Amino acid sequence: MTVRVNKSSFNIREKLSELGRKFGLKGSELAAAETVQEARDLVSAGRRNLVHNGDQRIDQRNGGSAVTTSSSFPVDRFTISHSSNGAFSAQRSTEAPIGFQYSTKFTTTTADTSLTGSQRCLYFTKIEGQNAQHLEFGTTNAKSVTLSFWVRSSITGTFSGSLQNGAQNRSYPYDYTINTADTWEYKTITIPGDVTGTWATDNTKSHQIMWSLGISSDYAAPVNAWVAAQRWGSTTGTAGIMGTLNATWYITGVQLEAGRNATEFEHRSYGEELSLCQRYYGKIRLSNQEWIYSESSAASHKWWMGYIPFSMRANPNIDSTDLTGGIGVSGLSGTVSSTSPATPGDTPGRVSMRVTMSANSGTARAIYHTDGWSGDYLAFDAEL
Repeated sequence: MTVRVNKSSFNIREKLSELGRKFGLKGSELAAAETVQEARDLVSAGRRNLVHNGDQRIDQRNGGSAVTTSSSFPVDRFTISHSSNGAFSAQRSTEAPIGFQYSTKFTTTTADTSLTGSQRCLYFTKIEGQNAQHLEFGTTNAKSVTLSFWVRSSITGTFSGSLQNGAQNRSYPYDYTINTADTWEYKTITIPGDVTGTWATDNTKSHQIMWSLGISSDYAAPVNAWVAAQRWGSTTGTAGIMGTLNATWYITGVQLEAGRNATEFEHRSYGEELSLCQRYYGKIRLSNQEWIYSESSAASHKWWMGYIPFSMRANPNIDSTDLTGGIGVSGLSGTVSSTSPATPGDTPGRVSMRVTMSANSGTARAIYHTDGWSGDYLAFDAEL
């Protein structure tokens, strides 16, 4: 038996035209990708943001209160370097663009209209070197990176900043423009991987992203300059927000990622972001009954023992200044006159603190307790 099948005709010109349809630049690159990882890199899939607390929401130190001094942290992982004759306050703010809950706000409290190139007001964050090894800085395979952030200022004009290595001998400066006062603006800066010079490749070195709030002038220095006077302009410059009393500057949504294109901000869970920050700084709250071990009756032979519940970058410095002084210990004479934390071993782990009383008392190898530290904190600092 013969079966005859008829197939409808088609326009061969149209079919050839379909074969020639373009996928777009990224579509063509994806089609040409030879590995899954190459495809992921092209679309910036997976963990992208090298910056911790880029949305400014973690503030373990201040709880939203303002800071006013150099080397302070308005929020976790972001700090200030200040040498202007002016003054400011900086704090976490609930003023933020759509999609964010917090920003960091700077307010000029004392204006300085005669800033020189050696003065500065910087806001910056550090990235641990081993978290940037895949960027291959300092090699012929160095990858381009893109910095993006949301910014708002009451002062319009040109502002500046830089990406620099932890050795402070290599810097890539950038400028951005505030076009409209008191309006959130989204900024992106691409830093090409083929910039000549030496980037730190040691994984113990950090990389720093900086914003200058003092001098808002174009850079007069080559890209490998790192001295503040060179990096932030020539010998003099306009004063930025530091030159106007009550001027404000906000920032949030900071993201640094591999590639030449900025992608949508990577929102991580609060718990994950807090854990990332606790690698560098964390606090533990003491309970309403803390045990004190008496090694002997001597006033200085008393010990408090505790536990650091999170892993840290290095053995931390311990700050006990929040602990209430002059408290009593049940069963011991006198009051607590001082505390001296001992450097812990690896974290998480045990930590001890010498507690010195104002008088000798107590039985050797006995346990006593105090209620006086209820709600007080011990702080652990392993910042870069």
